Amino acid sequence: MSSSSAQQKASPEQVMITLAALAANGATVRPSGETVEQQVPRILAGINMQLANTALPTSNTWRALWIGLTQDRANLAYIALNTSAPENAPEFALCLRGTVLGSAIDKAEDMNVSEVLPFAAGGSPSGAFTNILGNISQGAMEAFTAIAMGTDLLGEVIRLRDERLPFRPTFYVTGHSLGGALATTVSLHLASAGILDKDQISVYTFAAPTAGDQNFADWFNQRFPRAQCYYNQYDVVPNAWANLVGPKPTQPSPPAAEPVEYFYPKMAAKLGPEIKNMIQNIAEDAGSNIYVQPAQQPPLNTDFSAQSPSGKDIKKIADWEAEAEYQHACSTYLSLLGWTAPMPDMAPVVSGISPTQGTAGTPVTITGSHITSESVVDFGILPGIVTTPGNGGSITAQAPSGVGIVDIIVTNQLGTSAVVTADQFTYTPPA
Repeated sequence: MSSSSAQQKASPEQVMITLAALAANGATVRPSGETVEQQVPRILAGINMQLANTALPTSNTWRALWIGLTQDRANLAYIALNTSAPENAPEFALCLRGTVLGSAIDKAEDMNVSEVLPFAAGGSPSGAFTNILGNISQGAMEAFTAIAMGTDLLGEVIRLRDERLPFRPTFYVTGHSLGGALATTVSLHLASAGILDKDQISVYTFAAPTAGDQNFADWFNQRFPRAQCYYNQYDVVPNAWANLVGPKPTQPSPPAAEPVEYFYPKMAAKLGPEIKNMIQNIAEDAGSNIYVQPAQQPPLNTDFSAQSPSGKDIKKIADWEAEAEYQHACSTYLSLLGWTAPMPDMAPVVSGISPTQGTAGTPVTITGSHITSESVVDFGILPGIVTTPGNGGSITAQAPSGVGIVDIIVTNQLGTSAVVTADQFTYTPPA
């Protein structure tokens, strides 16, 4: 796998966390609504727009070919081709999306750890593990079945594999957060189902919560001994659920940490009782189940050099949540892995509208940044009619019929503008 930028040569792990991050950055559904079939091409176009950025580790050498989005939109995968790889040694990346903030389904998949189920789809263990099926959490099982059965992921891998015969393509399987846990289950299934030989699969996970128990971790480690599993020791997510304080014995599996101090080993004294109680409440979701991480790479951020502005004084739950989000972010992982340039934010930003009031049919000019030619405008939950396409800094749309006060939101192939009071349009009574 090769990729470079004007600033520095990219390592495989830097390329993989970037590909995983682009799955998380997929364009969300526009406020006025759109079908999955309408949203998918926007996501695909947006990912390829970012892959064309030579300042990223992917350095315009990867191209997204396929998007799989479940009907409930909670789970997403995409497959990209390394265009710089030799024709006789093709390389694909299967990228799995992590948790989408605000998705009740994703949250349920993350937190549904009170029950474990046998993961027969991962194959029957052999050798020292004969007939010992690993167990995964019910939430991890729901995420796996959603992506494996709710999209044509498996069929697409088979199609791409067969198109490259007689060559044997390499498939990198990567994901961040829940996507990292999915990478372990999907990789095991691809190998056990005979879709790919296990030596064709190269697994990279980042910030992945534990998917299963010791038997599952042992089987994954046996099948993929060269898997690269990265975690930031100050990130709460990969510590779930192996190292959280709860009604179960302390686990020796990596990442090893002391109870309560798992998140801030050097700062535990600064964590207030509310935060410690919240940590224990999260841990108790797992009940008596013992979760184990697959073999991990050495921990990142060992000296706590990467921290958010709130990291120096974590006394309130809001501070803890802000720090937890920062430590878990794809951009933080990319930085900890040695990439110096930040990932650019390409979602639209609205700075003002004119006029701020009017009736149906009133042309409204929206100014801001990242307002591209394919951008669309919504007035609340109704679409506006674009009359002057976006040119980078502005766009004009006619107001639809409406009453009251609505938010004006711009959506492009990379995201949706945030809702702020200054972007509100007031409908005035018609003359």
